[in-house]
Parts: sequence; C-alpha cells; structure tokens
Amino acid sequence: MTDNLFLTDSVVLGVIVSAHGLKGQFKVKSFTKPPENLFAYGNVKLESGEELSLRLVSKHRELLICAAQK
Repeated sequence: MTDNLFLTDSVVLGVIVSAHGLKGQFKVKSFTKPPENLFAYGNVKLESGEELSLRLVSKHRELLICAAQK
C-alpha cells in the first residue's frame, strides 16, 4: 500500500509560478495561511538543493511577488 510513497524531510510551502518583470523577480503561490507566513520559515531549499533567502516585493491577488538572494 505504501510501496509508492516516498517520504522526505521536505515540506512544500509554495511553488514558483512565473517570472515577473526584468529584475529577477518571480511570482510564488504560497500554500501557507496567510500567504505571507511563507517568510516565517526562513531560507527555502529548491528541488535542486540550492538554498535561497526570499524577500517579499509585493502582492498580486493571491500571489506573492518575490526576489531571492543566495
């Protein structure tokens, strides 16, 4: 029953949905309530293993406009 279930120490807090503008910003769909709680978790780790520090630039409807630093 659980043969196909892969457990990791990762929790998906949101997804990058698209680029935004020309300054390297991007739109994030946050799965936290409220969406801004995404930033309470500190640095995020991408699937590639790269760790980023996110900064909120603005909000657009239910999406967060973010910038990142390595």
